[in-house]
Amino acid sequence: MTIALMLDIAIALMLGCAIFYAVRLRSILKTIQDGKDDLKQLVAVLGQQIAGAQNAIGQLQNTADNAVEDLQGKLVRARELSDELNLMNEAADSYASRLEKLASKNREIMEGMETARLQSTGARNLKPGAGEEVAGLFQIRDPDFIEDVADEEDEVVPAKPAPTFQSEAEKKLAAFLQGRKGTL
Repeated sequence: MTIALMLDIAIALMLGCAIFYAVRLRSILKTIQDGKDDLKQLVAVLGQQIAGAQNAIGQLQNTADNAVEDLQGKLVRARELSDELNLMNEAADSYASRLEKLASKNREIMEGMETARLQSTGARNLKPGAGEEVAGLFQIRDPDFIEDVADEEDEVVPAKPAPTFQSEAEKKLAAFLQGRKGTL
């Protein structure tokens, strides 16, 4: 065997190895190419998912902003209503205390008027039951319990001077009560 033949065989073996590696490389490149297509599809799907997530985040941000604005508006309205209710409560307390004062004044006026009427009719004392107070026009009178009827000679005590009223409503209330007094 000559050197040329050996070299030809060595070159043929090397070419065989080169062909083997070329076939193997081609199958690996085909696998990579198929993987590349799958990777492209995966990247495309991932891009769509990212775009969808960004859209959802934007919508969520808009919804959150709208909810914050709505809640702030409701909070402002609730504070306004709370302030208004506080004012109404204070006004109601003020009116209640004024009504209590007016009721006390009217009670005193009516007691004075009742005392003057009783004195002018000649009755001096009413005999109330145990622990009861004699109260203005709104009591039941029983003539059997009237004591010490004044004689014609008894001196009549003049009534209290006419009260001064602070408002038109007080004047109307006193006039109304005096009108009712005549019907009792």
